[in-house]
Amino acid sequence: MKELNSNPEVADVRDNNLKDCCKSSDTPFTRIVEEKRALDDKIVKLNAFLEDEEKASKITGWFQVGQMREQLDVMLRYSGILNTRILTWRHN
Repeated sequence: MKELNSNPEVADVRDNNLKDCCKSSDTPFTRIVEEKRALDDKIVKLNAFLEDEEKASKITGWFQVGQMREQLDVMLRYSGILNTRILTWRHN
């Protein structure tokens, strides 16, 4: 599977210590973390579907598989951006 972020420092958004850095459970920071969690779950699922390209193409067609690969690339880049925002937020 492609790396979610090429940055050597990756935000651990799976930790449950959000209350340590945020007083409310609905802050801009927690919304970013939740968005990244949801996106990363979708990335894992889409990547798993695309691993067997022949099977995926039988289900969706080759053109759709190509578009889903492009979608996966964009999702990975967006996950990296969210990761950077989380790390920046934690360092401020």
